[in-house]
Parts: sequence; structure tokens; C-alpha cells
Amino acid sequence: MNQESTLAGVRVIEICNVAAGPFCGMLLADMGADVVKIEPPGTGDTLRSWAPITDGYSENFASLNRNKRSVTLNLKNEAERDAAIELIAGADVLIENNRPGVMDRLGLGQQAMRARNPRLVYCSVSAYGQSGPRSQEGGFDLTLQAMSGLMSVTGEEGGAPVKCGVPVYDFTAGLYAAFAIAAALRRVQADGQGTHIDVSMLGATLGIAALQTSQYFGTGVDPVKLGSAHPRNAPYQVFRCKNGYFGMAAGNNSLWKAVCKVVERDDLHADPRFANPTDRAEHQVALRDILEAIFAEHDSHAWLERFRQAGVPCAPINDYSEVLADPPVEHMDWVQDLELPNGVRTRTFVSPVRFDARTAGVMRRPPWASTTTRSCRPWRPGRRVERHVRLPSPYHHAATGSLDLHAVPPRKTQRAVGRTGRGAHRRRGCRPPRTGAAAGVRRRWQELQRRIRLHRLRDAKRRRSVAAHGAHRNAAAARGRLSQPDAGAGARPQLRRGRGSVRGLQVALLHPGGRLSHARAEVRPGAGHTPLSRYRRR
Repeated sequence: MNQESTLAGVRVIEICNVAAGPFCGMLLADMGADVVKIEPPGTGDTLRSWAPITDGYSENFASLNRNKRSVTLNLKNEAERDAAIELIAGADVLIENNRPGVMDRLGLGQQAMRARNPRLVYCSVSAYGQSGPRSQEGGFDLTLQAMSGLMSVTGEEGGAPVKCGVPVYDFTAGLYAAFAIAAALRRVQADGQGTHIDVSMLGATLGIAALQTSQYFGTGVDPVKLGSAHPRNAPYQVFRCKNGYFGMAAGNNSLWKAVCKVVERDDLHADPRFANPTDRAEHQVALRDILEAIFAEHDSHAWLERFRQAGVPCAPINDYSEVLADPPVEHMDWVQDLELPNGVRTRTFVSPVRFDARTAGVMRRPPWASTTTRSCRPWRPGRRVERHVRLPSPYHHAATGSLDLHAVPPRKTQRAVGRTGRGAHRRRGCRPPRTGAAAGVRRRWQELQRRIRLHRLRDAKRRRSVAAHGAHRNAAAARGRLSQPDAGAGARPQLRRGRGSVRGLQVALLHPGGRLSHARAEVRPGAGHTPLSRYRRR
């Protein structure tokens, strides 16, 4: 098994912004899921504007959106919202990280979407959950670090509150969401029933604080700041040395004995204050002062070499340039090339999970911020189903519409279908969104089109002169080349092969969802119009 095929065929719609939801979507995409990100027109995901910007593209955005596709849809616009609903109807998973109630107001709430697609796994990521006293409040990683108690145990004793340098709670919520989605897909495979997953950032933060919460439950005393030290173990912290700092963790008695040998202080091992982990934790300030006086004799490189030889876990205080160049990172092939949509090549840290000793690569570069909805064209209704296939997957089910993400390119024997020529009006994708006065004109024109049921077909005057047009028409009529539609089953109006063109009528048939099809009836010169009951659909 390779990582890229683990969730192959699973379709995911992501309506998310910034970090928590997009991270969840990327984790699924790394496992092979087909993730389509729906972004608002204009700005797109907020992360697109975050530095560093390389030739107009945010590398922060790229780091959380590889292996995805993107489509721009204004979910407040009825037509584009309908397009989103059609996408969701054919999806296996929907991820959203809006405030509770936003999706319901848009008509995309979990009840409405699961009614259309009972197998849908609908995952909501929010600050405080979908219900409860704080559910309507927004939240970011900083506010959750403050709210959850993390800042109360981070930093030096007596110092000001300090946040963690990495947005741990954004990514923790994304991890919980991806884990829950994978489990829910297993249930869908078993009984065909989808579910609604509610992941709150507050719950995720407390979920990973098991040691701190259990300490409070067991003692009734709040944990406190200890800097880099450990509340129940020592020596287990960052130590000052001759040229800076290094970290060392002697987490049990055998490692503590090895530390005493490295620093050549066997008397410390015999000291009753340091007899076991509990005693050492109780007297860790005194122990730190003793060890730092010894460590001041040599630089960090010398001490790290000695501790490694003794088998004691230790590490330098790296910055990111150093750790990304570290031999273990290179060996695991975690840093790989990434081509941005603008053609610029950069580097990125890929999924750290390895299957069968193999690291998954980047399967799809991060998407552009689309200025049109044209990238959703293969998902739109009305396209021929037989031109598409679905990847084999136990999670797949029949879509409620004719949308399909996996368009098969034309075979060599097929004529490639373009955006021009015969039938192009049925193949063209969405047009660029209009705003302001142009949008009003477009809406009025669309309303006028919806009201029209009969209209004249354009004749061939644009291709022939008026005289030539009349001559051909009269000649065709004289030769009897015009015929009425056949009344048989499945018949449609016919014009026999030959020169000449005719005037006719076209009936615009309005179907649910706004799709138009047309029926055509031919006019025998001098015979009047063919009854509408004889018209056939095209």
C-alpha cells in the first residue's frame, strides 16, 4: 500500500479558511482524496495574502493547500450556490470551518446537505462547537491558547503569558477532524450512513492537555509555569553551557546514572535529594544550578557528543534552517520540490507519515486563486455521463446529478471537444462573475430569457446575400425538400439534404435547475406554422 492510494476515490469539498480546516483537507489530500476547495471571489482564502509572497503567490498558502483543486463560487449568489450544492451532492465529505449558523443561512447546512446525500460525512470545525454558551463566538489559535490554559503553563516562572510559537491548536483541530473523517468513512462503507462531525478547537486543545488536566483532577492544584523544565522529572530541560544552550532529558534512573558518569560526578547519583525522578523533580532548581556550573566548562557541541555516546537523549537548540538540513530529515525525504502555479519552484515539507518505508510526494501543485468558476466545468450538470468515469472506491455511490470530477480525456479516435464550433454553447463553462451595473444587466437579461418560450430562429442571411438567400429558399421549396416532422416515436423535425435553408421556430424548454433544451419545427412555405404539439425536443 502507498499513501497516495489510501483514500483514492474519496471526494472532499472544503469550504474553509486559514489553517484548521485547510490543514484537515490537506491531510486527506495527502492520502489520495480528491479535495476541491471552494473559495469566495476576489480575495479567496485569507491565507493567500500572507507573506512570503513569491511572484504573486503565497508560500504559506501553498504549504496548506497542496494536492487540492480550487473553484471560485459566490455562495450568496443563487446560481453559484446551486452549483456548490451539486458538487456536495456528489461528494463523500464536506469540511467547513465557519461560525455555527453560517452554512445554514447559506442553505448548505448539514441537515439540508445530508437530506440530498445521506452518505455525506459533514465535518464542522469551529472555536467552541456547534452548540452551547460560546458557540456563536469566533476564535483563533491565540485566543484558544489563552482560553484553554496553555499560556498558564508556558514561559518562565513569574513571567508574562507567552503563546506557543507554532499555532498548535489550529493544527490539532485539523488532525482531530481528519482522524474523525477517516473513521466516519469506515462507517459509511459498512452501513451507508453519513454523519455530522463537530470538532471544536477548545475541545481539541484540552484533549492534548491530558497530563495537565489529570494533574488538576488528582491534586486540585493548577499546573504552573516551569520554563523548559518538567513537573515530574529531572534533569529534563534546556541547560546553559559555555556558548549557549542545549536540551537534555534523562527521563529515568538509568539515564540519570549515565548523566552522572558523563559529568564525572558519581556523588550526585548517591545524593538522596536525587535518588528517584520524584525527588529530582522536587529539587530540580538545585540540580539545574549544579549541572550548569559543570556545563559552563565546554560548549554545546562537546556536551552533545558526550551525551550521545552515553545514550542520553539530547539535542541542540536549532532554528528551522538547521533542522530542515538535518540528516534525518534528508533521509526521510520530507523536504521536496514544489512547483507553484506561477511556475516558480520552491521547497515544502510533505506528509511525515510513511507507508512501507516510502514518503509520499506532491501529487498536485497548490491551486491558483481562480477569477472565474470555469475550473468547476467538469462538475456542472448537463454533461454527458458516459464521458466520465469514477475511480474504484468502496466509498463511492451514485451521484444525484450528472456531475463528475474525473473527466476522461478524449481518446485518439475521439474528436476533442472544444469551446467553439457546433454545440459549443452547451460545453462552455461558467463565465466570469459580474459585479455592479454589469451584474444587474445580466440578471435582467437572464430574467428576460426565462420568460421567453418561443423565438425565431436566425436564418442564413448572415452567410448569404438577401437575393441568394431567397433564391435558395424558393428553389428548395420547389424541389419539395422541406418536410413536416415525422409523427413516429422518437422522431424529430428533418430537413433533407440539399441546398437551401428555411425559416423556423425554436421552442425553449425550461428544465428544473435552469437548463434549457430546444425543439425545432420547420415551416412549409405558405402552409403556416406546424402545431406546437408536433415539436420534438433536441
